[in-house]
Amino acid sequence: MWGDDFSHLDASLTYDAVDKCIEAIEKLLEERNQSSQYRLSFSSIDSYLSSVFEDAQQLGVEFKTQSNDLWGYNHDKQFFSYWTGYFST
Repeated sequence: MWGDDFSHLDASLTYDAVDKCIEAIEKLLEERNQSSQYRLSFSSIDSYLSSVFEDAQQLGVEFKTQSNDLWGYNHDKQFFSYWTGYFST
């Protein structure tokens, strides 16, 4: 959504962009009288994943576990950008 690994070297630019997105979405929700149904905010990976696992547990959802290494893959055929060990044990 926001670019590659090196797109966020200046955190203030990223935060400003996200702030604008949050403001635009909140305005849209207010116009549709739906603002009380959603809460948009900055968060951490830990907080997000805790929420995901809590909701999954309440719904009885179980996640599969990858137990073996995945092979490397190429996501950009023009520049041959390979990822290896991305989900490595």
